Amino acid sequence: MLLRLVVYVDDARRPLDLEDACVRVFSILDLAAYLKNALQRPPRVILYWNFEHKRYELLTALHTLVQQRNGDDTSHGASANTVVLAHLWVETRPLQLDPVDPDVDVAEYAELAKHVRHWAGNKHVMFSLGNALRVTDPSLERLFDNVRGTRMSGGPDRVELLYYTNNSLSSSEVLQRGFDRGGDVGGWATPPPVFVFTSSMKDQDDKDVSPSEPHKVLLCEVALGRVWLSDVSLLKNLAPPPPGYDSVCHRVERKDGVVVKAVCVGQNFQALPRYVLTLSAEKRNHRGTPPREIHFASVVPHRRTGSVGGRTFANVQNTSLVQRPPKRSGSVPLLINRRQTQSSSLLTNVTCAVHSGTLLGLWCSTCGCVICPYCASIGNHKGHGVTGMEGIVGEMRGKVSEVCQELFARLEQYRRVESHLKSQRTELLERRDEAMAAAEKHFLACIVL
Repeated sequence: MLLRLVVYVDDARRPLDLEDACVRVFSILDLAAYLKNALQRPPRVILYWNFEHKRYELLTALHTLVQQRNGDDTSHGASANTVVLAHLWVETRPLQLDPVDPDVDVAEYAELAKHVRHWAGNKHVMFSLGNALRVTDPSLERLFDNVRGTRMSGGPDRVELLYYTNNSLSSSEVLQRGFDRGGDVGGWATPPPVFVFTSSMKDQDDKDVSPSEPHKVLLCEVALGRVWLSDVSLLKNLAPPPPGYDSVCHRVERKDGVVVKAVCVGQNFQALPRYVLTLSAEKRNHRGTPPREIHFASVVPHRRTGSVGGRTFANVQNTSLVQRPPKRSGSVPLLINRRQTQSSSLLTNVTCAVHSGTLLGLWCSTCGCVICPYCASIGNHKGHGVTGMEGIVGEMRGKVSEVCQELFARLEQYRRVESHLKSQRTELLERRDEAMAAAEKHFLACIVL
C-alpha cells in the first residue's frame, strides 16, 4: 500500500517534516519501522484520523486507512499503486511517575488521604496513606480513550475511580503494559486474564489487619460502559461480561449505608492507572461512619489528552478525570463527543487545489497564504515559515483591535468637534436673533421720528 502521510507526534501542533511523505508499506510492522526511523524512537501507539467518525482511532490494520471521503469511492478496490491519504497521530512518550508532595501538592495529597481513609477500609480496619505517585502515560491514555470512544456498548462518560485488586497482572506489569488482556477472547486457547476493581479493599466483616506492612495499590480510572449487575460475588463467580455488556458489577450495601462495588471489565485497556499509593492497615479505634460522598475535584493530575471528552462528577465513584485535548492545527480537527474543538472551528471549508480533498488549515508566513499539511510537509511550501491558523487569527485579531481602537479615538474626536460646532452654531444663531431684534427696534424708532 502506498501511503501519503501527515504525522503528528505526541502533543506537537504542527505535522512532522518528512523527507518523503509517500511510503510503500505492506504491514503495520513496516509502518512502525518507518516511523521509528523517521522519529529516531519507537512509536508506542499509532492512531489514524477516521474521516467518517471525525476522530482519531487506534490503527490495527492497514486496510482501515482506505476510507471513503469527500464523495470519492476510494474505499472500494484500492490497488497497490493507489495513493492513500493517511493522517496519523503517534505517541512516543514513556511512562512517568511523579511524586505527590504533601508540602507542594497540598490539596491533592489531602484528598487522596481522605479518600483512602474513608473508602479503602471498613468499620474494623482503616488504611492510611504513606506516599503517592502520579501516573502519566500518554500511550495508555490514548488506548483508554480509544476504547471509550469506539468499543464501548454504552456510557463512555461513565468513569469511576477504583482500586485494582491485583487479581491477574501485578502492579508493575500493569504499569509496563497497561490492562492488556493479550488479545481477543475468541483467539485464546485458555480464557484471557480478567481484571477486577473495587471501591474498598476490605469486606464489611473482615477484621484482619493485613497486610500490616506498607504495600502498594493502584488507584485507577475504570470505564464501566454498559453494566451487567450480578447478585453473586465476583470472588465466587469470576467471568467476563456477557455479550452486549462492557463490565460486570456486584454491589453490596454495608450496615453503615455505604455501597461497596466490585467491577470486572471485559475489554483491553478499559482501565487506566492514575496513582500508585503506598498504604498501611491498622485497626479502626472508632466507629465513624464514612460519608456517602467525597468530593475529589481538587485531585486533578496532569491534564490528559484524548479523542473523547467527559464530564466531572461530584461523587468520587463517578469522577471523570478526562480532560480537553490540546488544540492542533491541520486538516484533521480533534473532536470531543462529536463536537469540534476551538482549533477545528478556525479551519476553512476550502480544499487544497494541489492536494485534492485536503482542507486548508495552516498559514504560510513566507508566502502569506493558507495551505494544507501536505503543502507544508512535501509541497512547494516545505521549509517555509508555517504556523497554525490559531496564531495568524490571533495576530489578525490584534491588528483589528488596534485599528478599532484608533477608529474609536477618531470617532470620539469627531464627536467632540461636532459638539463644539453645534455650540458655536447655537451661539451664532442667538447673536443673529439679537442683531435682528436690535435692527428692527432701531428701524421702528426712526419711523416714529
